[in-house]
Amino acid sequence: MLQECRRQWQREGDDYSWDDFQALAGQAEPFRSLVDPDAADFLNPTTCGCIAAYCRRTGQPQPESAGATVRCCLESLALKYRYVIEGLEKLTARRFEKILIVGGGCQNRLLSQFAADACQRLVGRRAG
Repeated sequence: MLQECRRQWQREGDDYSWDDFQALAGQAEPFRSLVDPDAADFLNPTTCGCIAAYCRRTGQPQPESAGATVRCCLESLALKYRYVIEGLEKLTARRFEKILIVGGGCQNRLLSQFAADACQRLVGRRAG
C-alpha cells in the first residue's frame, strides 16, 4: 500500500524518501485510522484514495496528510502481522520468537518497530 501511495505522490510532484516517511509518520496521531491490508480494496494497485475510501466505508477518519496515510499503512500492517502470527501459533501450538520482514518493508525501520511493539517479538529485516 505504502509503495503505491509513494508512486502516486511522486506522480503528483512529492518525492518523499523513506526517511521522510518515518519523520512524517512520527508526527501523525497514532491509531487514528486502520485498514485491513488483505481487504479486496487493496488487491489492485492501491492509491491513497483507496485508503481514504476504506476509512470512509468503515466509519473511520480519513488520513488527511501524507504522514497520517503512512502511519495508517504501517500500523495496519503491524497489527495484521500480529493477527497472522497469533493464528499460526494457535495452529502449530508453538511460539515464534522472531518475525523476519523481507522485501521492500525491510527498509522501513518504523514498520519494524511498529511490528515489534504490536507482536511483542523481535523483528529482523532482510533485503530480497
